[in-house]
Amino acid sequence: MTQRLAFGAVVLVVALAHSAAAETRSWTAIKGKLPADAMLVVGFDVNQARAASSFGKLVEAVTSESHDLGDGLALVKTTCGIDPVTAVTDVTIVMRKDEKGIVVVGMTGVDEAKLLVCANKLQAKDNPKKTITGKKVGAVTEYSVTDEKDKLYVAWLAKDVVAFSFDPDKRVVLDAAIGGKGATGDLARSLAKTSPSAFVFGAASIGKEGIAGGFGSITLAKGVLTGSMKMTAQSGELGTTLLAEITKELARDIERSTKKAPTLATVLKGIKVSGKGAEITIDAAVNEADLPGLIPALDKIF
Repeated sequence: MTQRLAFGAVVLVVALAHSAAAETRSWTAIKGKLPADAMLVVGFDVNQARAASSFGKLVEAVTSESHDLGDGLALVKTTCGIDPVTAVTDVTIVMRKDEKGIVVVGMTGVDEAKLLVCANKLQAKDNPKKTITGKKVGAVTEYSVTDEKDKLYVAWLAKDVVAFSFDPDKRVVLDAAIGGKGATGDLARSLAKTSPSAFVFGAASIGKEGIAGGFGSITLAKGVLTGSMKMTAQSGELGTTLLAEITKELARDIERSTKKAPTLATVLKGIKVSGKGAEITIDAAVNEADLPGLIPALDKIF
């Protein structure tokens, strides 16, 4: 149950900006290639995040929590002249029913050639005698390092859109994840009820742990982020049980965070959970200015 609430919390924490009028690069590139067993789609429009007044502070909060991430971003910027925070425009995550998934990244000012040059500059810092090369293998590109057996597989879905799997060294996973013709069944119906042009959107067809599926999105107006997630249980009885469990766990999280992370407690208290029969709705709101402070707060509680 914690995972269900965490999904909503993570979405709220990273949501930073105004609604948009167009789909993202990554979603446009992958939506017609979704496999028949796709279970979950989550999209983030990073471009919109930059319009938010708290974006800079949020980036600082995230990188301060993960020094490796901060150091990595700085190394790429100084070595290659590419600022990943600016280059990445959007991200779409797709997960299949076997829980194997891919990350699709839309970019601006960066393409395969520039990234390969950058990768070799970084490689030269480690061992200038070795180089990274790529070759097309079916629908994907295989990258390798001189005299090394390990391979990395990515798929360039467009000049400025790249996809890689959660297991980037396994070509079969990536092939399967981009080998379809688009969402079908419950996932397609859930996607039709959400807005891929929103800053954050999600849709799922789960079919286990009592949950049939769901959808949701997040928008910002007058400095307040508003998110809504709707879940459908596999039966009315299960819906009643899930509603009780979610409500109980939310109360526990509020109690745990009241002393350790009062800002987070305030956000959690604003979450409204309701339901009838198999349908469960979770609504939440958070002030944009509070987002940077929620990063360390989440680390204390979850």
